[in-house]
Amino acid sequence: MGEVPPQLKRFVFKKGQSGNPNGRPEEPMKVFARKFLSAMTKEEKLEFMNSLDPDLVWRMSEGNPPQDVKVAGEIRLPLYLPSELIKKRELSSGTEDNSGGQSQV
Repeated sequence: MGEVPPQLKRFVFKKGQSGNPNGRPEEPMKVFARKFLSAMTKEEKLEFMNSLDPDLVWRMSEGNPPQDVKVAGEIRLPLYLPSELIKKRELSSGTEDNSGGQSQV
């Protein structure tokens, strides 16, 4: 190999120096678990699965239920406001309530 240009000298490894001083990165837990489970015998897998919560086994096999459920139509939820806000916004009907300072609109 020829002479290294001066602007690139700081990027060239010194003789005997490792190119990866931190070593190989640790494999992700997902990869480790996949290898661990695939190395088990059928009996070991059954014993392991029987030790788990049935709901967890179901979610492992089917996946979690969808979380992005869309609702059609209008949803009306009761809204609770403190009495002070209702009076301030003139939303009250002028009657006092005994709900502990909260009214349902």
